[in-house]
Amino acid sequence: MSILCDDREDSLLVQHLETFGLPLSVCRLDFGDLAIESCDGRLIGYERKRLSDLINSMQDRRLSGHQLRGMYSLYDRVELVVEGVWRPGEGGEIMVPNGRTGTWTTYYNHARSGISFRQVDSYLYSQYECGGVAVWRTGSVQETAHLYASRWHWWRKAYHLHKSHDVLFANEPSAQRRGAVTLHQGAPNIVTLLAAQLPGLDAKAWDVGKHFASAYDMVNATVAEWRRVEWTDRSGNVKHFGKETAAEIVRSLRGLKPE
Repeated sequence: MSILCDDREDSLLVQHLETFGLPLSVCRLDFGDLAIESCDGRLIGYERKRLSDLINSMQDRRLSGHQLRGMYSLYDRVELVVEGVWRPGEGGEIMVPNGRTGTWTTYYNHARSGISFRQVDSYLYSQYECGGVAVWRTGSVQETAHLYASRWHWWRKAYHLHKSHDVLFANEPSAQRRGAVTLHQGAPNIVTLLAAQLPGLDAKAWDVGKHFASAYDMVNATVAEWRRVEWTDRSGNVKHFGKETAAEIVRSLRGLKPE
């Protein structure tokens, strides 16, 4: 795995990236400002735009008409990083901080023509919704470098091993680990939903739902059968319930007191 940074990119960004000790290579990229190679061989391309660059590319159509199209021909995934700090004014204009006065001032591009917050937001949303381009906002070069470093670490893990998006919600507080995300992907079957209410199962409920054909089979399963349920942890290792855990699940399902 490596990070490829275009040799025309801001030298300050390169300096920040070098502090992370990542396998960074500076070279000439045909399209995009930075590319990350994942552990499974995918290439994720990033285009970085400051607010002024973004507005200029909106007007001359260079970003969507040339740069992003070229990136799609090279990369498996295309993402856009918009760098800068701005907010909408009362009239919808874009306001940017004035470093000298500590106040906010209306932003103008080089042609001195105003542009609204809605226009920029609509443009970026179109890239995401219609063009499939993930859009990220950062407030500084340093934050952009941190985002790139975070993405590199994320792509070091095999895609199918990322589990934080598929955690189930359970009304029983003890059924989830502290801080667990309460979202799920797809439609869980009845076995999965019931298993999610059991203390300590958490995201393993998805695997229980795959193992048992019906709620009847799950409720009436023996300790030995529960120990045959398997799942893959974040490191790619196949896991099973231990004897004591399986026995506790069986006791819980049958309304028996813990031993």
